[in-house]
Parts: sequence; structure tokens; C-alpha cells
Amino acid sequence: MITLLVPTMNRPDFVVRLLRYYDSLNFKHSILIGDSSNHEEFEKTNHVVDELNGRLNVEHFYYPDLTNYAVSYKLIQKVTTPYSAFLPDDDFLVPNSIEKLISFMEKHPDYSCAWGKTTIFSLKDQGVHGQISAMGPNNEATDYSIENNLAKERLLEHISKYTSVFIGVCRTQMFKIALRNSLKMNETGNKSNNTWWTAQEFGELSTSFSLVAQGKVKSINCLYWVRQSHDQRYLFNDIFDWITSSNWLSCYNLMAPQIVEDVMMEDHLNKEETYEVVKQAFWAYLANCILNKYQ
Repeated sequence: MITLLVPTMNRPDFVVRLLRYYDSLNFKHSILIGDSSNHEEFEKTNHVVDELNGRLNVEHFYYPDLTNYAVSYKLIQKVTTPYSAFLPDDDFLVPNSIEKLISFMEKHPDYSCAWGKTTIFSLKDQGVHGQISAMGPNNEATDYSIENNLAKERLLEHISKYTSVFIGVCRTQMFKIALRNSLKMNETGNKSNNTWWTAQEFGELSTSFSLVAQGKVKSINCLYWVRQSHDQRYLFNDIFDWITSSNWLSCYNLMAPQIVEDVMMEDHLNKEETYEVVKQAFWAYLANCILNKYQ
């Protein structure tokens, strides 16, 4: 029923831990790994994928020099299940909760995604295994549903409690539509400098905004997303470096028309009116980022 999309880059220990977790629970859904690692790190993951062949429904693909969202675009072309979810290699999506969310989505065709509560943990020592030193609630945005009838209202509601909705159980066809400009954004950046991270952040925003424009999002009271805080996490650029990067405008000019198209399709507004809505939503997101960092 669902395919988990796992983009990764030079973190084979996390991927191996993730695969062993799902293998231990006899997970029957599909897992696709899109790997942007160097050759040595790719082989470490591939060795375990081969070991689990026949026990876990997992495939491993090599996609060098691509952002998470360009990788996800490549992977989703291979998906045959009705639902998909984006899964960072250092996190876990709880299988029992996945089933609950799929059950909800089956009964509610006007929803693009469904998610549940989030927790985050850290280990006493850095790495993938060890004693848990702290654990608690995280990312309260996933406690909320976005159920406005109009796409423009959902978009503005999304910004007020922003987090990327595609971590939830998504309709594959809608997810594919949301990722449609990810490769073009990837082409504006270079992995050797911060332009690659500019494309990465715009890839997240355009995908999340698009899914919210296409349908409602439901929060269900279950533990769904388990995250780890650690020193190998990949973080976006500082907001100032992001908006001053040389490919910022190129990425914005790919994102804005995409979200305009999606909102127009749902709300049947004219192009000028829709662009003002999208501009307002993005301006609100940008203002929050700048104010939070400046303070």
C-alpha cells in the first residue's frame, strides 16, 4: 500500500539501522533508497541491502550530486503503490501508525496527506546506537490538521505552523505532482557551494506547499515520526546566506508558478489573484525565518 522514499548521502550507518529496524518488524511495504553517497559509502549500504534481499522489500539506487527532492523525484517514478512517504535516513516512521494513516486516507479522498505526533531523542554518545540520554515531544506542527476547503486558505494555514507535510502518508500521484520541478531546481545549484542547499530548501518548500494546495492534511492521535538529534544532521543554510545565494531567484521562479498552478487548479481563481495569495504565503514564511534568526 505504501512506499517509503529514503534519500541519503554518506550516512550508511543510519540507513543500515533503519533497514534492520524494519526487518525486525517484518515490514511488508516497499522501501526505495536513493543514494547520493561517494562510492565507498554506497557500497556499505548496498552490502546490507543484498543481505536483506528476500526478507525486506527494498531497492537501492545510486543518484550522485542530487538534492533530497531531486532524488525523491527519481524514486517516485518507480513507485507503484497508492501511497508514499518521505523518510530521512536518521528517522523512523512507526509501522502501526502508518497502517492507521493509510486506513484514514482510504476513506477520505479529499486529503493529500495524513500524519501523527512526533518525538525526538538523543543518545548519550554520538552515533547510531547507544543509551538514550533524552527524549520528548517535537515538531508540534504535526499535531494539527489543515482542513480548510479552499487551497489558498490551506496554504496560509500551513505557513502559520510550517513543517514539511510530505513526511506524512501521501497520495503517490499528488506527491509526484508536488515534486515536478525538483530536478530543475537541482540544476541551479552546485554541490561544492551553498547554491546546492538553496535548491534543497526550495525543493522542500515547493513540495510541501504543493501537497497542501492539492488537498487537506489530517493529524491523527498516534506516535508516527521518531527523530534523532545528532551531530551528523544536514541543516539548511543560514537565512541570510540563503536569500543572498546566486540561484535564489532562479529557484523562486520555479516554485512560485508551480504553486500558483496548483492553487488555481483547486480554487478556480484567476492567475493574478492566485499569485497574490502565493506571494503572501511565501512572504509570511520568509518574514518568520528572518525575524527568528535576526533576534
